[in-house]
Amino acid sequence: MNSIKPKIPEGWSVKKLGDIGKICMCKRIFKEQTHHCGEVPFYKIGTFGEKADAFISWELFAEYKQKYSYPKIGDILISCSGTIGRTVIFNGQPSYFQDSNIVWINNDENILLNQYLFYLYNIIKWKSTESSTIARLYNDNIKNTKIYFPPLPEQEKIAGILSCWDDGIEKLSALIEKKKIQKKALMQQLLSGKHHLKGFSSPWREVKLGDIFSIKKGQGLSKEELNPLGKNACILYGELYTTYNEVIYNIKSLTNVDRGITSQVGDILIPASTTTTGIDLANATALMVSGVLLGGDINILRCKIQSSPIFFAYLLTHIYKYEIAKLAQGMTIVHLYGEFIKKIKVFIPTDLAEQNAIAEILSKADEEIELLNKKLEVFKQEKKALMQQLLTGKIRVKVN
Repeated sequence: MNSIKPKIPEGWSVKKLGDIGKICMCKRIFKEQTHHCGEVPFYKIGTFGEKADAFISWELFAEYKQKYSYPKIGDILISCSGTIGRTVIFNGQPSYFQDSNIVWINNDENILLNQYLFYLYNIIKWKSTESSTIARLYNDNIKNTKIYFPPLPEQEKIAGILSCWDDGIEKLSALIEKKKIQKKALMQQLLSGKHHLKGFSSPWREVKLGDIFSIKKGQGLSKEELNPLGKNACILYGELYTTYNEVIYNIKSLTNVDRGITSQVGDILIPASTTTTGIDLANATALMVSGVLLGGDINILRCKIQSSPIFFAYLLTHIYKYEIAKLAQGMTIVHLYGEFIKKIKVFIPTDLAEQNAIAEILSKADEEIELLNKKLEVFKQEKKALMQQLLTGKIRVKVN
């Protein structure tokens, strides 16, 4: 039996979730009743809280909504399979949900407000039934989960406080997305050569990457050889997908291995293999740190003439992405060879100062987005801590 916390604050109630309302679910929908496009989205556990990839007819929806259980606006839908305990507040838009995998409690809001219940679900440690393949939250798991909660006025005040935090987080998230869109438009303008930056007028020219860079490969370095207390900074090719963006100033991994290829400031790194598709190889990263061990399956582009590595990292990743991807070869494992990269023709400013100016503008845009992302993460952590305090009664709110 689950419990959020054994000590009950003064004036709060204790109940099992099964005592505050009936667990409900939609009528079962079979695969042959769904379509790839249609009128009413049907959410399966894999698309819950995201974009539906299946639909049912309006006639079937109207019939099932009338005959069987269907959530009301404000009900909290819960995922009961896979990543259990994910929640979505039902907004009333016509939609249907996969039975047993997505459920809700038809609770009496004279006892427990939906808005409060939504936040309460976030701190419950659900007791699931584990199978060999997937975690499962059955009705009995939900019914027998003990909760405790304050009187309605305090519920409303707590939910209001947390809702204000959510509004702030949502606005900051929207600002970050806006900045990303602006950066994308800026890159298209600055990296295409269609418009000069103010103060620059030298023509752009077409060059082969092989005329600008020599290309070599990193040497084998495995995950098993990483050591958080290691003496040497290193980069594995997989980190170019998962850890780093267009520019690297700080190295995340260490090793005690001494052998291998080490970096020079301004090296551009491009993955040399993947198990997915060629488009994933088309990511260039400017490494602004010397002496870093570079693992195998990394193409290393090293400047032969004066150039801005940061400019080229943005240019290759965002303007020549598909040209690079087309050069990848292989089926199970896809490879990108340095000899092919050398032949890629790119359009660049002849003036090194213009390359640097473009790189600086785009770097500042990324820095602004990174700062906003850090601020967003702080907000989320602060809200999480506050939620834990408010929903367990460690912090009490005053109710007029």
